[in-house]
Amino acid sequence: MRSSTVAADVMIRRLFASWLLPDAWPERGHYSLILGPTVSSSAGERALSILFADGVPIVRSRSARRVLRALATHLASYGAGPAPAGLLRLKAVAVVGDRGGVLLPTGVFGHFDLCRLERELTRMRLRLVDQPWVQVDPATAELVVDAAPLPADAGAPLDEPEERVPSGRFPFIGWFVARHGAAAGAPTPVEAVAHGVTLLRGFGPEGAQWATESVALLAASCRLLPFNASSMDEALSVLEASLASH
Repeated sequence: MRSSTVAADVMIRRLFASWLLPDAWPERGHYSLILGPTVSSSAGERALSILFADGVPIVRSRSARRVLRALATHLASYGAGPAPAGLLRLKAVAVVGDRGGVLLPTGVFGHFDLCRLERELTRMRLRLVDQPWVQVDPATAELVVDAAPLPADAGAPLDEPEERVPSGRFPFIGWFVARHGAAAGAPTPVEAVAHGVTLLRGFGPEGAQWATESVALLAASCRLLPFNASSMDEALSVLEASLASH
């Protein structure tokens, strides 16, 4: 874990004191944090805070609190137990809004400019969920958002407004399916299931058979969307058209 300033380093060490391992090199996952000043500028805006995972920006916000909570959520995922009973845990990215939620491949951060992506999502009244995985209830076809808690006495940034997606459930309305090659048209349910089983992170108490059948149930309950990692314009156009027809 690297941070941008001495003040940010002190904040992180206080916030995550129980997780600190002196002189240890992470076996997986490497995070860097730019924590913007908590004092507003003359224009009334706070500086941006940005969380990077392996050098790729995954969360950016003028709310340092949101970025710190995102870091807490990612760190808490290491060594986490299986998904709660009845839920699937998928290695994917979720965007949610008033009409529901859509799944995107995790590669969206590495391929697309995060600043522009969030600006376009805001225009569509959608927001990124700051989690390293997505939990889905296949019985109700809902995305389940549940952020990690932060200590109440961690410092000034925790007193500021937070811009994260609140915990709750959102109807599962669309799934961008990553495919190999240049396949045209909407993905088939078979493609979605083949892709979906590779995203599973543990099987929970119900086991692998239930998880696989649940992925198939999800593929049949939402709109399957093609994902073109080489074109943000195409992905955004597909997403907007899907929302308009939902």
